[in-house]
Amino acid sequence: MLRKQNLYIIHWPDELFWRFRSKRRLWLDIFKVLLNLSLLRIRGTKIVWFVHNLEPHDLKADLKSAWYVLANGLCCITNAWISLSPSTCTPVMVRYPLLSKKPHTYIWHPLYPAHYQGTNAVARTELAIADNAVVFAHVGGLRPSKGLVELANDFDMFAPSKALLILAGKPMKEVDEALLRISGISTSFQYLPGRLAARDFDRILTATDVFIAPYADFLHSGALIHALSRSCVIVAPQKPFVEDLERVVGSDWVVSYQGSLDARTLLKAAEAAQRVKGQKPCLNEITSPENRLRARSLFMDLGIIQESSGK
Repeated sequence: MLRKQNLYIIHWPDELFWRFRSKRRLWLDIFKVLLNLSLLRIRGTKIVWFVHNLEPHDLKADLKSAWYVLANGLCCITNAWISLSPSTCTPVMVRYPLLSKKPHTYIWHPLYPAHYQGTNAVARTELAIADNAVVFAHVGGLRPSKGLVELANDFDMFAPSKALLILAGKPMKEVDEALLRISGISTSFQYLPGRLAARDFDRILTATDVFIAPYADFLHSGALIHALSRSCVIVAPQKPFVEDLERVVGSDWVVSYQGSLDARTLLKAAEAAQRVKGQKPCLNEITSPENRLRARSLFMDLGIIQESSGK
């Protein structure tokens, strides 16, 4: 069985950059994190890094050197690492070659529990959305790297008939200013800024036909998993994580594209949403017990679970 203090799992080292206050404090925090992890390893603790991102979202140019030091320190200190889908191991190793020499596996990003129990029709009534509208939405943090300002600005030009775009969530300042301006002139765009309670978040997803994620670059996306958990068709750039999702649930549920998002892609997604309306994607592979078995195998390789153990 797993013994106490034999394992330390790292999630979201990016958080040091989310709560950034000053460069001096950031460098101090990085030093403290790497020192403490080094001490843990010296004492025999096995350190495993869940690699959610290749770098923090919207990382400013003058902070890239700080992330480089932290990430490469983690590469040296960790004993093993885990990605969140089969094909994302490769881009992790390309970005951080030191990790290619260390034990690793993948464990699928988990699904999200439901916080809204209403139907699509009820959610639309509560949100004052027409029954015949084709709802494209993005719900969550509204950051520059997500490409949502460009999406809102162009949506009227290439959206399918009866399409409505909803962008909801907590925005960064520059995104908020742009989306407020666009919402004042667009005929098919609804902007709902502000932090959402779990029930409100899920209510919008329940009313949505197509979850749209025109991200500039990404490794994994919990937002895409959340959308599939609520039976939305998803639209996203053709990246390893998206390709894995398409293989699992099929092309009716995942519409990927290369280059820029265009009218053809949105129409394809709208048609797919009509085909699967009232259905749920098969997410059995994502929730499979194989995830636990892969983790157990990795921990056995690290010597923190004995082969004879049933746990």
